[in-house]
Amino acid sequence: MPFFNVTEYGDSKRTGERFLYDGHTSSNLNIGMNLTELPPATNWGHWHANMVELWVNVYGNVCALISGVGVVHGELGDVINANEERWHRATSCPNTGKSIRMAMTPRSKEGQVHYYQVDQRPGGQ
Repeated sequence: MPFFNVTEYGDSKRTGERFLYDGHTSSNLNIGMNLTELPPATNWGHWHANMVELWVNVYGNVCALISGVGVVHGELGDVINANEERWHRATSCPNTGKSIRMAMTPRSKEGQVHYYQVDQRPGGQ
């Protein structure tokens, strides 16, 4: 029996939740809804002070905008890394259906600080 049925999760109405937590580092499942186009390039997403964020693509296709890199396309099994203090925004790739990315970040217990653009709402979409 599989530990995690990703197809069942992806087909569900869930929007994402904490998946794993060891008291310091957390892993959250984030579901990206189907998009017809990426958010505008002026929407940079957010960045974290003194911490990295990475995503493991577990379902569908993920498109991540990372400052200094551009848009990175991820397929099943790919790992996408946003280095510390870089703006980043991850969504489903356009016209590919839902995606699920397992976000991994440190300092869950100590607290994480997210910085957003003044003129953009949190969430990147």
